[in-house]
Amino acid sequence: MRFTSLDVSSFTTRLGRDAVFETGKSRQNIWEFPIGFSVTTKVKTSSGWTLRPSGDLSFVPVTGDRNAHFDVALAGWPVRDSLSRPVMDSSSVNAGVGLTMERKNMSFSLNDALDASSHQTWQTMSARFGWRF
Repeated sequence: MRFTSLDVSSFTTRLGRDAVFETGKSRQNIWEFPIGFSVTTKVKTSSGWTLRPSGDLSFVPVTGDRNAHFDVALAGWPVRDSLSRPVMDSSSVNAGVGLTMERKNMSFSLNDALDASSHQTWQTMSARFGWRF
């Protein structure tokens, strides 16, 4: 389970020095419940390398305040409105694969991860080199 509390302070939007909009503070409490598994193994080669392939897959239902709510006023006028905007989808799927190669005091890692929901997709790729001395 993951819990995220997003607090946004009130702020004023300006054009030059003049205030245009005044936006009230907002708070969201978001709960995530990841369900999944990961697999990893370790293989030693005859040349002295240790290979660690890995993979994971999870489904993440989301509940709580998935929409941000703000009160916005036109500066200097009695005009006010409430805005609501989705910040998170109701669920996402996360998947990743990786390979770490180690030999003596040196290591290399390559990883690829994908986070996808109905309105957005994020892909992260990373490479790492390590040298212990």
